[in-house]
Amino acid sequence: MDIQAIEQQILNGAWCFPNYAIYQVGGAAGGECYLIVSNSGSAALIDAGYAWDAPATLANIRRVLTDVGASHLEWLLLTHSHYDHAAGAGYLAGHMPGLKVACSAYAARVFSRPGALATMRTLNASEAYLHGLTDFEEVPASLTIDRVLEPGDTVRAADMDFTVIAAPGHTKCSIAFWCADRRFLVSCETGCVYAGPLDAAFRDVLGNPAPQGLEVMADPAYLVGYASSLDFIAREIDLHPDVLLVPHFGIMTGAAATSFLHAADYFSRYAADLIMQAHTAGASNDEVIAQFKAVFYNDYVQAIQPEAAFDLNASYLVPLVIRELSDAQ
Repeated sequence: MDIQAIEQQILNGAWCFPNYAIYQVGGAAGGECYLIVSNSGSAALIDAGYAWDAPATLANIRRVLTDVGASHLEWLLLTHSHYDHAAGAGYLAGHMPGLKVACSAYAARVFSRPGALATMRTLNASEAYLHGLTDFEEVPASLTIDRVLEPGDTVRAADMDFTVIAAPGHTKCSIAFWCADRRFLVSCETGCVYAGPLDAAFRDVLGNPAPQGLEVMADPAYLVGYASSLDFIAREIDLHPDVLLVPHFGIMTGAAATSFLHAADYFSRYAADLIMQAHTAGASNDEVIAQFKAVFYNDYVQAIQPEAAFDLNASYLVPLVIRELSDAQ
């Protein structure tokens, strides 16, 4: 299937392709949950969004399944354990008989720890409070994982065979999913987050413009591994996906998908150069974070990510780069 030759259609909130469609069904902005439905009516979920808005997510899922006549929703595939991707898993599994939850072995260990679930519960509540809610769905005290996934495993979901790809970098538990037959890649935040169109005035740390053909920005999200993130992005590029599911954005196809992957590689390296240049010049960690934020917390990102969340990620990302690259010297 040559997706590049097919005009992508977005119909009723779906990205439609010859054999399947993908719906963004998260109950609130920032809560990641995508529903893949094949033409035969088989369906699967990618991530589960927040818990606080899980009833709305469930309503969206049921509406789509009813509208398209889908009959079989078997798998919820989690890319990693962060609360905006996984906190709603318990609620969805508890309200959809037959739905099975799958994640990486590391994520399964995270979900088995009461302290980790308590942290998810706190973050979920904080997000609900930001939306003015006091009565909302909590993260459950436990989460049943029906299948633990290892790199190279195959999962049959929505009439597609997805191969599990290890993707440590954003978290230690991050994974991606690759359907070779459809050339469809479900990425994760290790591969960066879309950060809007590239400003024509952009210059790197040496004063050079971005490489010709680079049209978008990508925010790096390596919280536990810089080199491992670059390795994952390189493997994504080598796959040459025709369809790419970008976290906190949606679907890109053809040339747009390729452009984003190259932007992810470029801006991951640029961010590290920016951080190390400031650090080497004697800037404190707070000053380095401020310089990083001035570039990457742009107008587009401000519209989709709370400042506190960006600052928290930066507080992990900047010291990680300094530590990892200083040790490599």
